Amino acid sequence: MRAESRDYMSMCKKKKRLDGAMHLFEFDLLVATSFESTDVLGLGGCRDQHLGAVHGVISLETATDLELHDVRAKAWKETIPGNKISIHTIETEDPFDSTSKVKVSRGLCNVLFISLLTPLTHFVQTIVEIISLPQVHTFPEARLGENNPTSEEITRSVLYSGEKSRPDVDVTIITGRFTSSPSHEALLLMRFHKVVPDLSRLQIQNLFNAIKPKSGKKGYEVVRRGGSSGTTTLDPHFFTFIGAHGNLPRMGRGVKFERLQKKWVCHYIRTPSSKGTGPASHEYGPPRVGGSFDLSPSHLVDYPFLTKFAKTKIDCALLLDHLNHLPSRTVKIQPGAVFNELNNLAESLRFVKDSPPSPEFSFEVSVLVHCNTFQRHTLVCHPVGYHRDVFSRYGLESLENKVCFVYEGYGGLGRGGCDGKFVFALLDWLCAPAKTNASVVNRPKR
Repeated sequence: MRAESRDYMSMCKKKKRLDGAMHLFEFDLLVATSFESTDVLGLGGCRDQHLGAVHGVISLETATDLELHDVRAKAWKETIPGNKISIHTIETEDPFDSTSKVKVSRGLCNVLFISLLTPLTHFVQTIVEIISLPQVHTFPEARLGENNPTSEEITRSVLYSGEKSRPDVDVTIITGRFTSSPSHEALLLMRFHKVVPDLSRLQIQNLFNAIKPKSGKKGYEVVRRGGSSGTTTLDPHFFTFIGAHGNLPRMGRGVKFERLQKKWVCHYIRTPSSKGTGPASHEYGPPRVGGSFDLSPSHLVDYPFLTKFAKTKIDCALLLDHLNHLPSRTVKIQPGAVFNELNNLAESLRFVKDSPPSPEFSFEVSVLVHCNTFQRHTLVCHPVGYHRDVFSRYGLESLENKVCFVYEGYGGLGRGGCDGKFVFALLDWLCAPAKTNASVVNRPKR
């Protein structure tokens, strides 16, 4: 690792322990922000099947107030003894070994999804530790959108800060079992300890400046109204957003704003030049910097870490699939999401194998570029409020990658987690099925 990257990691460690921590209310679990690893989450629910896990991020203000009153969470190693941790050594085939011929068999949900006509020569051995937590609380729905846990809620929670039971552990898996859905086990966290976001400070700045204009609606997240964008406030972001051209009508007599807890309802009279006549209304969530966007294939080349970032979700699906098929496991971990990710992988491998070689991308990057066409990414620049992820638009359960970066010199706090410096998170999640188009993987770098 470059000296600059080591200095960057050292700087990131100097932070308030609860600032930016993710709080999983129902499981009394706090996950500290990490700048030295990559996480995969499976917190989303599927409508009419099971609820997702409520989670939110503690703001700097709340963390500072808790520390002033000496409020501390339980220590991980003292609360989770070794006899509660199971260790597995898992060997999986490397799906990116281009020397083998791959035949896709659709409809299966296991590692044999990729059946081989010739044996693979590369295997990946991973040592994982697994901790399963039971649901211990029911979340009060009226608090969706907040992110200010009480002192009691913090002191009864355990804080995970990246501890490992053994030095050789590659991946830590924390799962959660719901009382209302005994057949479903959520992936609260899968931390890849060795997948380090080793971008330089300049690369982080360039990446942020490249994706921010593409995110959300004119750089703002305004479609989320389930609590992740917090509650409505009259802050500078609100006035900047409503003043931007195209967000609200500018030729009418005015707009009346109705302020609700987690959204704004904008009422106005249509102008003669607009479609239709009479009154109209539109809803916006609290404007927050960031939002969803499509990651350009060139970014996987310009920022090599993003290739590793995209691959972690595939590795996550392969590991979970292996664990789900152990005879000793009666409850599957996110089986729907695992199936969808492996289905996308199999489709991408088939497509790239059947396409002409890319002049710009290696075999692995070509597969990941095609996998990316099944995904959308999200830029998060605020401490999200308590919310549940519900992936219901296309009926697809999803795993979600997450990595955090510090942008030194940028104004504000962002997501939080690095002692008052601006932090942003990059996430990806499953969206509509991809369009199989050869130009996707054969597209020029620019």
